[in-house]
Amino acid sequence: MTVLRVDEQGSGRGTGSTTLTQVAHGTPGMLAEFYRARMPSRGYAPSDRRLSKGVELLDFERPGERVSLSLSPLDKDGPPESLITFVVERVSPPPPQESNR
Repeated sequence: MTVLRVDEQGSGRGTGSTTLTQVAHGTPGMLAEFYRARMPSRGYAPSDRRLSKGVELLDFERPGERVSLSLSPLDKDGPPESLITFVVERVSPPPPQESNR
């Protein structure tokens, strides 16, 4: 179930982003394992991973896009659930640098 979607337009090197927030079944660790296994098959390379107070923070990149995931546990009774914030940033490649040859 998608709780929130925000699309932002930009200019320059960052050409915009999309943020999706949703609730998913599972702990942050379980969901992080899922994303670490699946993102490479979609062309994304892991670029960073952090754990802070039970929240998994994952970053992935592929040419033209950067994806940041925040996986936070929900404090509730019943099966574990997590809040996922998924941010996709579209980035332009840097301009080519001139050679001094």
